[in-house]
Amino acid sequence: MLEHLKNTYRRLPLSVRNPLRSVRKGIKSILLRSSNNRLAHCHRQRKYYRILKIAVTGSKGKTTTSLLCAHILNASYDKVGCATTDGLYINKEMCCEGSHAGNRGPRELLRRHGVDAVVLETAREGIIKEGLFLGSVDGAALLNIGVDHVGMDGVRTQIDMALIKKRVTDTSSGVVVLNAGDPIVRALLPEYMERSLVLYSLNRHDVENHVAAGGRAVTLDEDKHIVIVSGNNPGDLQRIVHVSELSFCRDGLEFNVQNSIAAVALTYPFIGDAAILSERLRTFVPNMVGGSDRFYVAQETPFLVVSDRTCSATGLQGLLPAFESMASSGGIRRCVLTAAGNRPDWIFEEMARLLVAAGFLEIFIYEHRSSLNGRSPNEVVRLLRDSLLKLGMPPDSVSIMRGFGSCVERVVGISEAGDTVLILGVSDWEKRSVVRRCIRRIGLDVSWP
Repeated sequence: MLEHLKNTYRRLPLSVRNPLRSVRKGIKSILLRSSNNRLAHCHRQRKYYRILKIAVTGSKGKTTTSLLCAHILNASYDKVGCATTDGLYINKEMCCEGSHAGNRGPRELLRRHGVDAVVLETAREGIIKEGLFLGSVDGAALLNIGVDHVGMDGVRTQIDMALIKKRVTDTSSGVVVLNAGDPIVRALLPEYMERSLVLYSLNRHDVENHVAAGGRAVTLDEDKHIVIVSGNNPGDLQRIVHVSELSFCRDGLEFNVQNSIAAVALTYPFIGDAAILSERLRTFVPNMVGGSDRFYVAQETPFLVVSDRTCSATGLQGLLPAFESMASSGGIRRCVLTAAGNRPDWIFEEMARLLVAAGFLEIFIYEHRSSLNGRSPNEVVRLLRDSLLKLGMPPDSVSIMRGFGSCVERVVGISEAGDTVLILGVSDWEKRSVVRRCIRRIGLDVSWP
């Protein structure tokens, strides 16, 4: 009987045989796996305390700002990692494609690559679904608050979005960088007055009160130089560089100028040398770090061809003024259009409205299957087409194509001198290769990355 009881006991689950041991094991597992747990954050902070950690969040401009920060830090740090929605970079070389703007990015960089500094793009989806991998960073920036994801994942207003994004700046134990030109971000200033706060804006008036109170700011002067202004000596400006000297700010592209100012504000406390900042800004070329899908203009074509990776209303709103400054007044404007599925329906209506208002007469829509994000096949393209037709575009001016390649081939084949072409959703080398091939098919020698 005793032997039978012993055998029965051995067959029982561990949780029954030794409940205390099981509970301890479960608690240990929770502590190590939960990225939101304070003890897990403290453990990681002690483990990675020697590594400089910078986080960038916002609705637009995160990837370019992150890549630019990494390029600047590379002047003082031997091995700099950068995690973005495009991929994972080590010293400007992509080592892994795909989105790393959640916990996956910092986990890979910090555990496997032996980096001295990391720049972490932090997206809304990662914050909501995974939390923050690190409980503390050395510097963080909040660039702006847009409307693209309002109405999804319980985010009802832009204020809700700001509360989610500010979790990133809340983790900064060092410098906090805020965009004083964004009214919603500016409303958060009182919460960071006791921190090492740096403001930035294209308009110097937005930062005057902060500077007068003794704070530091980065802005533009009257001659379009990027300048650092300190409250200790507001009359003494540190001029960094003129925007015309920045190759990625073609024709004074406002959104890239703003990204540059944000990068200066975020990296200056760790670099501390205006000359280094100036040199790194001048030598930053987007396609050096995989960013050539960010507003690129094909050269030596009889018609203007501009590509950009944006597939959202917020990105399109910032892109169109720059496109307008380059486009010719005559000819036909054509657009190759796609959109990400992780947006509410009204965002597609807003994208359609912006394109119609910008004077595009022919629009070719394609679907990128990897961007469906839970939408059914062809749902996004139908929503875009219906939105354009509601705004009065003729049905024969809105075409749904089978893929990106067929869209580009069709547009390039029918465009003539004086026309303008805007290609959206260009986000990887495969698509850029298709653009190159299609343009050269009609006998054009085009400088394209």
